[in-house]
Amino acid sequence: MTLDGLKRRGYTSEAINNFIDCIGVTRRGNENVVSFNVLENHLRRDLDKKCPRSFCVLDPIKIVISNVPEDWHLDAEGFLYPDNPERGAVKFPLSNSFYIEKSDFSEVDDK
Repeated sequence: MTLDGLKRRGYTSEAINNFIDCIGVTRRGNENVVSFNVLENHLRRDLDKKCPRSFCVLDPIKIVISNVPEDWHLDAEGFLYPDNPERGAVKFPLSNSFYIEKSDFSEVDDK
């Protein structure tokens, strides 16, 4: 991977610099291999401070709860920045019918 390739894929310069500071300088050949997860972890930490959370269901299944009245609703709140709640929140309505991700649904309970 090149620096231009990382930036093209959305890696911020701060995340790359923090990664480089973390791994330090090596004076040997390819004996020291750093996991790609370390780089991704630095990117997540950097984007967590900068990017607001968003909520969506990409592959929806409609769920209807039968033991709740049809006129019941609740306004739930989700923070845009979980580590910094004062930066804002989004309110979304909950009722007896809603959508969930298809991969989260199972008719058979898994241990």
